[in-house]
Amino acid sequence: MKPGRELDALVAKKVMGWTKHRRAAGEDVDYSFNWVPPEFRGDVAYWRPLPRYSEDIAAAWVVVSKLPCAHLAVEWRDGRGWEAWFAIWDSVKQDADVYEGLGDTAPHAICLAALKAVGAL
Repeated sequence: MKPGRELDALVAKKVMGWTKHRRAAGEDVDYSFNWVPPEFRGDVAYWRPLPRYSEDIAAAWVVVSKLPCAHLAVEWRDGRGWEAWFAIWDSVKQDADVYEGLGDTAPHAICLAALKAVGAL
C-alpha cells in the first residue's frame, strides 16, 4: 500500500481502534472530522480528523506507542527505502514475533509493519 488517506484509515481502524462516524444517516463524509477514538461516548466533541499516520512522523510514533513492542528498529536501507521492524513478545512461545515494513518514508514503513503486527496485512 502506498502512503495516503486509505492507508491512514486502515491504520486508524485496525491498529488504533478508531471508527468512522457518519454525521447523518446516508451521508458519507471525507477524511476530515468524522473519526472517533475508542473512548467515543456519542459526544460530537470527540470527532477528530483522521491523522496522517503514513506521512507524519509524529503521528507514526503514536502508532508505535499503541503496540506492545519488545523492540523497534527504523532505519534507512540504501536503495531500498525505509525499513521498520517490530519485535513483539509472545509469552506462549517464549519468543518474539518480528513484523517488517518497507516504505518510501519512515512513517510509511512504520504503518506497514504495524498493520502486519495486528494481522491486517
